[in-house]
Amino acid sequence: MRQAAPLASRPGPPSAPSPDPQADPAPNPPSAPRPDPQADLAPNPPSAPRLCPQADPTPSPSSAPAPNPRSALHTGQSSAPPPGPRADPPSPLSPAARISPQIQTSHPPKPAHIGHAPHLLAILWAFTRHTPWLPLVRSRLTDLRMMLQVIRRGWVHVAFDEQGPAGFIARDGQCIHALYIHPRARGTGLGRTLLDQAKCDQPRLILWVLAANRPARGFYARQGFVEAGQGRGQGNDENLPDIRMVWHTRADTGRQGDPA
Repeated sequence: MRQAAPLASRPGPPSAPSPDPQADPAPNPPSAPRPDPQADLAPNPPSAPRLCPQADPTPSPSSAPAPNPRSALHTGQSSAPPPGPRADPPSPLSPAARISPQIQTSHPPKPAHIGHAPHLLAILWAFTRHTPWLPLVRSRLTDLRMMLQVIRRGWVHVAFDEQGPAGFIARDGQCIHALYIHPRARGTGLGRTLLDQAKCDQPRLILWVLAANRPARGFYARQGFVEAGQGRGQGNDENLPDIRMVWHTRADTGRQGDPA
């Protein structure tokens, strides 16, 4: 900081040249590079790109299209132009599809496994043990054994909602043995979803429905099933009159002799 320190280190006798004006410029040049402004500005350029204002605008336009097209597909929104027409096809299937599009797009039916058994039994018992006109003929243990058996055979597919398993179908080829929907999910299109999956797998479907279960009969009729016979209850555990209903594709219309 001071110029006297480098001058004091010189020997005493030649003190005359110390006041010499030519001797002062000599120590000054080495001190000049220390306060050189270019040396102070040297570290600034690497820090400049970090604070460069151009670094902020670049992420801002990329963050503008934040609405991911995937989210539009999952929520059934058709507002986004690209995924809009692709997300619309589930809606014209039925009013239920428009009410709950997530069931059609986010949670397709899946094959059941043993871990689903408690949920499927709860769905089954919500109907069989809370329907006044339906006699209670099976114990819970019997229902459990039956459920595990059909799951192991690969007959059961499960439909889901936001809370988990909400319905299931038990089907062996073209024969539908059971179709149940949890009370919380009734009227949301899950039953149709399960039937549509079965229709894609088989050109013809056959089921028996209890004659007293008029809501179920109306539902199957709306899905294209027609009555093809009646029974007196010999084939069901409740020994109640039932109706045989059949669905088939247009290409299969000419077939006759539906298997019982």
